[in-house]
Amino acid sequence: MTFGRARVGILELVLVGGLAACSSSKSPSGDGGNTDGGTDAATDTGNDAGGAAPTVVATFDGVPESLALDGNVLYVTLLDSSAGHDGRVVSVPKTASAATVDAGTVTTLASGLAAPRAIAVHAGQVLWADSETVFPDNPNVMTVPIAGGTPKELFGNVSTYTRLVIVGDTLYTVSGNLETISSLSLGGDAGAGTTIYPGNPPNAVFAPDSDGTAVYFLSPGATNEDLFSVQLGGTGAAMALAHNVGSGSVATNTLLDDTSTLYWSDSGSGGVYSVAKTGGTPKMLATFTNGSSAVQIALDGTNVYALTNTSVVRFPKAGGVTPVVLASVVGGGGNSYLEVEPGNTNALVVDEAFVYWLHQGHGQILKIAK
Repeated sequence: MTFGRARVGILELVLVGGLAACSSSKSPSGDGGNTDGGTDAATDTGNDAGGAAPTVVATFDGVPESLALDGNVLYVTLLDSSAGHDGRVVSVPKTASAATVDAGTVTTLASGLAAPRAIAVHAGQVLWADSETVFPDNPNVMTVPIAGGTPKELFGNVSTYTRLVIVGDTLYTVSGNLETISSLSLGGDAGAGTTIYPGNPPNAVFAPDSDGTAVYFLSPGATNEDLFSVQLGGTGAAMALAHNVGSGSVATNTLLDDTSTLYWSDSGSGGVYSVAKTGGTPKMLATFTNGSSAVQIALDGTNVYALTNTSVVRFPKAGGVTPVVLASVVGGGGNSYLEVEPGNTNALVVDEAFVYWLHQGHGQILKIAK
């Protein structure tokens, strides 16, 4: 498999990306997810008025799609409008309050973009998933310096719409057929991808994540989605870690890892689960009522943070307690916090003190104390 690469210099980064849906894949059924879940789950009503009022970090004149945090700066992709080719990449200090472009506190780094989606930052570069200017050309990864400039294509023909995660010096990506996981070296002029997982057609790969030793992903199984791992430098064989772990739309599932554990959200069951990286019986950490299924999760050293379509909540990685509502919708419609499309582009980040997220309906970055 070969991928195009523009000469933009050596970037010390790795990205993990995967497309959240595939028409050629088996559709997961809607008969409930994770029948093996643990018993010490916690429940949140999702509709209470708890939580303090969040701070508006910035308001944009466009729809924010994906969010990244690097140091003291937040980076955002703004979707193109119906006019087309007017998408942008912008930045704003994380300490800002009510920032706007007109006030000079929002900086435009790149403009005239076709379809900017998932975003990440590393080594002085902002990277984002985009589309070629000529339909139906392949998706690509673009880059621009954090100070702004002329966008350049870093990789072409890689499906990285949903999430870009930096792990090292390699890009682990789902290829154009949405079934194969490949690695791409970011050093030198290497342009050929190495197959990590050849796929199991017609089953697609969803929400991949990596810790530098293995790639973890969801894929349709006999009933619903199953959780797999494939070791780097191995034979390319996938190992099933847990079965029937997801039953909803894969576009709203997020998979993350820490040192020893995998965490994911399932929009079908409305739950957030965990399992050891070696596999086992998934444990339900929290569950949300219908209409407020976890869309995004983020981790710190001790807690999981979830962004639903009605609230932002916190609960310990061990589960077993009622989630703390950090911010909650009061009026204005139930989908005010929902990251609409393409699903699990990164709309939620945390630092040592705050949770930041995108409010698409109002075109804002919001934050609340952890």
